[in-house]
Amino acid sequence: MPKKYLQIVFTSPSVDSETEFNAWYDNVHVPQVLEMPGFLSGQRFRLIDSDTSEGPRYLAAYQIESDDIDETLQTITDMAPGRTKSAAIDISVSIVRMYEALGEPQFSTDGTPEEAASNPDSARTDA
Repeated sequence: MPKKYLQIVFTSPSVDSETEFNAWYDNVHVPQVLEMPGFLSGQRFRLIDSDTSEGPRYLAAYQIESDDIDETLQTITDMAPGRTKSAAIDISVSIVRMYEALGEPQFSTDGTPEEAASNPDSARTDA
């Protein structure tokens, strides 16, 4: 049975390239990443902290299932040259981390897991 993983990628746009960066990330990069075997979903986030002067301002989270994470990591490396690059990303601040799931997801007691999964607004966010 495949194990579950979460790949977290922290990024920032190059100077004066935020619009181009977001368009490339949403319309080109994420769809290309999701073509790789084992990648189930991807979602992006923007830092809401008022001080965005330090570190990456964007985060992408990818859900992955794999029987062999080493093979999956090698596939990511092998497929990298074929993915479309963009000068709008500041790779000097990019950080990529892979996490292995520990246990199954837990859900708010305000509803059943099915309700929480189908209606994200039903889950509490005060954690």
